[in-house]
Amino acid sequence: MKNYVIVMLLCVLCLCGCSPYYRITDPATDHVYYARDVKNLSGGAVKLEDERSGKIVTLQNSEVEKIAEEAYNQGVYAK
Repeated sequence: MKNYVIVMLLCVLCLCGCSPYYRITDPATDHVYYARDVKNLSGGAVKLEDERSGKIVTLQNSEVEKIAEEAYNQGVYAK
């Protein structure tokens, strides 16, 4: 039983640590957004929650790039 609990705890920790991080750029304005989840909508649009502002954003034209956690944190917490 003890081993089962330890294995389950390790699985949960591994899954939590593997979340993707995204940098989304609007090429029309060069504005950069950072998000943990990006939803693809019809017509090529994307919907995301900007981590800097907390606002829900929908972009018709965007460049979505998967980035490392360190780059994500630097972008979100940069002044």
